[in-house]
Amino acid sequence: MDLATDTIDQEDYEAKFFDSQPASWIKEHRLALQCTNCQSPAYFRKRSVSGQGACFGASPHAEGCDLATKSNEEGERAEAVEKDIRENPGGHFDLRLDLPKRAAKNTPVSAAGSGVAGNKAGRFTKWGAKQASSSSIAARQMLINLAISEKYRESTQTVSTPQTNGKIQIRDYFIRFQDATAAAEGQERGYWGTIMEPGDAGDGTWINTGTQGNLSIFIPKPVETEFFLAYGIDGWEDLVGAYMMVVGELKVSKNGKNRKYVKPLVAKNIVVYIPKGNEVVDTIAQ
Repeated sequence: MDLATDTIDQEDYEAKFFDSQPASWIKEHRLALQCTNCQSPAYFRKRSVSGQGACFGASPHAEGCDLATKSNEEGERAEAVEKDIRENPGGHFDLRLDLPKRAAKNTPVSAAGSGVAGNKAGRFTKWGAKQASSSSIAARQMLINLAISEKYRESTQTVSTPQTNGKIQIRDYFIRFQDATAAAEGQERGYWGTIMEPGDAGDGTWINTGTQGNLSIFIPKPVETEFFLAYGIDGWEDLVGAYMMVVGELKVSKNGKNRKYVKPLVAKNIVVYIPKGNEVVDTIAQ
């Protein structure tokens, strides 16, 4: 997107103009952006060191928005997972939390074709094939399913992790950033949504996921370093606009601000996915 609406100034700005403003101005206005067409929350991605120009985006746009894009691959995948939840509503998956086996920059982070949640390797051998009643799925593949299909987010299929002490329905375990409430404090869940703005905290990074009051993610420096090395990326600004999932317990700050946040304890509890047509970095290890 070349244009976004700034709800503070009630003006439509070009990305080039937005990028040229002082850092303090950008920080003040960055979380106040909307799509000019559907008014969904928008993000701003800075000009990259590799030369990619500054731009706006929304993840996701409202259904039917003319500015929304979805690749054929993502459309086919959405059809496949929605068919599966119709035919196998009682299916169960063990959620796998794994880091890539090697650090590399030769596998597209936006690839959506593998792992609709099929066999033990987390990979469908045929689109639409009916999966076994019990299997495993990689967290990143689950994130892709959630990102591309609204119907999948309401699935009654179940997942479990070593910390859940049983099966939990997908629609209850995976919570979008903007839907997180203090009622889930102390419970492990898969929190997911869009990276809107990273902020350096010295001993780590705060990932802002929307306006004040939304859930925040705090990535401690050792976890951040391991994550960057494993996925072969240089920094969080490269991932603004990407979908992120963090598996962990929601906490509420006790300093009077009542800030809701999740602090992943290990790097494997973080996964990211960049939708097709919204590539921020050229390649990333899966």
